[in-house]
Amino acid sequence: MNDLPTRRPVLGRIIDSAKAEPVATQGLIQATLALLIGFGVISWTSEQTGLALALTAAILTFLARRRVTPTTRVPTERPPDLS
Repeated sequence: MNDLPTRRPVLGRIIDSAKAEPVATQGLIQATLALLIGFGVISWTSEQTGLALALTAAILTFLARRRVTPTTRVPTERPPDLS
């Protein structure tokens, strides 16, 4: 039998991290895209860059919002006055 511990694939760990910190992941993706464009790895015009950043912001914000929106309601009643 194989006694070696099973290791999760790198992609699985990355996805778990993205689920745990969706807003940080959004910032990292957009910063990486901006760096790649800024250093000329991707040669896009400024209009294309703006569109790509806007599109990634829209998509990633939608995905992040689903992860960070509270699912319980806060009581609306005021506590009794103790004075």
